[in-house]
Amino acid sequence: MKKFEEALNEGVEFYKSNDRVNKYQSNLNRLILDFRKYYGKVKPIKKLNKDQVLEFFVYCIKLLQAYTWMDFEYTDKAFGLQDKNKEIAKI
Repeated sequence: MKKFEEALNEGVEFYKSNDRVNKYQSNLNRLILDFRKYYGKVKPIKKLNKDQVLEFFVYCIKLLQAYTWMDFEYTDKAFGLQDKNKEIAKI
């Protein structure tokens, strides 16, 4: 339960910081574009080699880690505070 509370509080700090959210969104968009380029490059290949498969999983891990900030552990408390916090409400 302590880790969950820490995540809730960390989410509040994250979502009330315009700079952090903007940097996060920029990095996430760049990662998505990079993954799309990679996928477009390997999609026509019938059989991927080991390095190509490993690169695919590296992208998957990065995307999953990035999406963590949108999980309920980080968003629930911030969402509940949006009426009291203008910075969070803007997001």
